[in-house]
Amino acid sequence: MHFLPAVDLWIANELPLEQALPVAIEQEDSAAPVLPVEVNEDSSEPAFSLEATLEIKPFVLEGSVESFDPVARASELVKTMQGKWCGVYRPFKTDSEIDVVLTFQRITAIGQIIDLRGEMLLGKTQIPVNGHFNAKSDQVELIPISDQVINGLEPGGIFVGLQGFSLFGWKSPRLDNPGGRLSLNQDCGQQISKAPAVLGLW
Repeated sequence: MHFLPAVDLWIANELPLEQALPVAIEQEDSAAPVLPVEVNEDSSEPAFSLEATLEIKPFVLEGSVESFDPVARASELVKTMQGKWCGVYRPFKTDSEIDVVLTFQRITAIGQIIDLRGEMLLGKTQIPVNGHFNAKSDQVELIPISDQVINGLEPGGIFVGLQGFSLFGWKSPRLDNPGGRLSLNQDCGQQISKAPAVLGLW
């Protein structure tokens, strides 16, 4: 049987208080700034001076703040929006042109959206039409209300204008129909004079 030396056991069991204490680490950066210290007369503990250490730097906000109010613009447009628009629809499939007269009987602002209700005269056929005008983006949607094909315009299609009422594209419900283009203006003298007294499809 092998026995450990008594000296090794005595060193291993030496009390922690008798072992050597670690040497204090000297300050590595002797050039580091030292905070000024103020002595509080009412207290024996020193207080650090925040005024000498805090510095507020000026800053600039980047970007733009939107000041445009589309709701207010919609309310103003309701008072001044043209009630009649006239123009021509040109299908992409053919070279034909169809006279169009668009009339709004009701113009209502709902937030930034203007709700449009009226009638559209396509050639010699008059049908109801609903629409929406976005006062923020100037985008317009016109939906003819009909269950029949009228001058190549199929039920379920929609006129989409990206810059107000001057120019629309016809979005057909079928992929094999390329659609067409509707151009409108505020000069309705010629179209209104040719319009029949009563023509409708309801």
